[in-house]
Amino acid sequence: MKVLHVINSMTKAGAEMLLVSSLSWYGIKNKVEVDVLILTSSDNRLEKLIESFPNVKLIKNKDYSLYNPMLILYLRRYCKRYDVVHAHLFPTLYWVVLANYFNKVKIVFTEHSTDNTRRKYFLLKIIDRFIYGRLNKIICISNAVFKNLIKHLGAKFKAKTSIIFNGVDVEKIVDYETATRNELGLDKEAVILVQIANFRKAKNQQVLLEALCLLPKKFNVIFIGEGPRLEILRQESKRLGVEQQVLFLGALDNPIPILKLADIKIVASNYEGFGIAAVEAMANGIPVIASNVDGLNEVVSDSGLLFDNTSQDLTACINKIIDDRSLYDLLVKRGLDRAKFFSIKNMVESNKKIYFEIV
Repeated sequence: MKVLHVINSMTKAGAEMLLVSSLSWYGIKNKVEVDVLILTSSDNRLEKLIESFPNVKLIKNKDYSLYNPMLILYLRRYCKRYDVVHAHLFPTLYWVVLANYFNKVKIVFTEHSTDNTRRKYFLLKIIDRFIYGRLNKIICISNAVFKNLIKHLGAKFKAKTSIIFNGVDVEKIVDYETATRNELGLDKEAVILVQIANFRKAKNQQVLLEALCLLPKKFNVIFIGEGPRLEILRQESKRLGVEQQVLFLGALDNPIPILKLADIKIVASNYEGFGIAAVEAMANGIPVIASNVDGLNEVVSDSGLLFDNTSQDLTACINKIIDDRSLYDLLVKRGLDRAKFFSIKNMVESNKKIYFEIV
């Protein structure tokens, strides 16, 4: 069985990081050979990491831009060499389907989000139904993603859609050493709040900055990530007068040692298909406060606190955890138990089961 994973790029975001972390698991039990094709190459660390896997070939498009229709012909050359093509994200989905319109290769697509702009326009909804109709299998990463996708496409798509939760390599991430406060210039009495996410509107770092204004000076925020709103948020921290309490660390190859410093992990997304960052925190015994949005609330459940995405409610949740040690310890215990449910091994085995079913 040969499978080709196709994805837009290897930026340090959820779907991309998840794909990389899953690659080594495909060779365990019911072995599946996997390669990766990326439509926009930047020769970054994630690409080099994929190239380090002994049995994984990385194919990098450097000829066409992400929205160039010539990608249809480019993909056609490669896809026909595989039994299954597993696509991730848009526009990869469209290009893979069109490239294989006359091929017999089976196509799987993982739906990673509860929402996208295409769902707001009638014409794009019609096009989506055509494209998704050409898929052999659709994987949704949470019940919320499934519900919203079927609402968009229609009930007839239920038969070809399965729910497979994202997975985390729990044993690996808990073994990482913890960074030290001295490394980051943080006081030993500081209360550390960490948010790991790309700087996009959907990730809503703004609400955490606003909450910081309402908290005592002992609270510090660490942001990990990059993106178009990074500089905007830097300036916002200055405008709000909290820049001395905020660290912007950029995109890190491995954010887990910094995460393990956190007293509380914040996930403030406006929408979120799953929430890998929440699972990583729970696996490391860190209480999670997450926005009460579909997908994310399903993952966190009663293993963390949910807030309504206002700075006042976020502040109340932070104070509630810090002021009540018994609640803090309870959330740690629940989080550790909850994280075990989201196993990357189970995710990969479920993917492989689908591959064998459709071929």
